[in-house]
Amino acid sequence: IEQGLASGEFRSAEPAADIAWRFIALVCGLDGIYALDAQALDEAAFSRYVNKMITLELF
Repeated sequence: IEQGLASGEFRSAEPAADIAWRFIALVCGLDGIYALDAQALDEAAFSRYVNKMITLELF
């Protein structure tokens, strides 16, 4: 994240550490839901949510 922000590949006014912690929280939460075998969260949905978060946070 830091390298992407420094090179201009990513854009955010937030500190890289804050972004990283939000990614960690999202992925851990989704992983827990996925582990419970929730019908509404398949691999495609998991990827869609993570990709959306990346787009919202860094682009």
